[in-house]
Amino acid sequence: VLLFALGLWVVPLPAVAAIEAMAAGVPVAATRVGGLPDLIKDGETGFLTPPQDPKALATAVLRLLQDPHLAARMGQSARRVAQDRFTVHRLIANTEQLYLRLLTAKGLYDKEVIARALPH
Repeated sequence: VLLFALGLWVVPLPAVAAIEAMAAGVPVAATRVGGLPDLIKDGETGFLTPPQDPKALATAVLRLLQDPHLAARMGQSARRVAQDRFTVHRLIANTEQLYLRLLTAKGLYDKEVIARALPH
């Protein structure tokens, strides 16, 4: 059984590691810190445990190790979530939408000007 365990109290950038694990079809057992709760669906793509609770994290890891069918099911679900939310095309589209919202809010978005500026 493959699994990815991430027990942190302070979050530098664990989301990238969790996304990589999910994309590889590996369930994630992690502490509920930073952006991890936005990525991991507790009980579906992995387990989220309270921060600074090593016993809870160990319990989640053991549950995945002791139930390979559960780990496989969660891993497949994790892969689907990663593929749906973190493809290059999806990230580009989200970034583009963000820029357009910001430009519009500042009154700087002019569709004709943008169209002329883009290469043809």
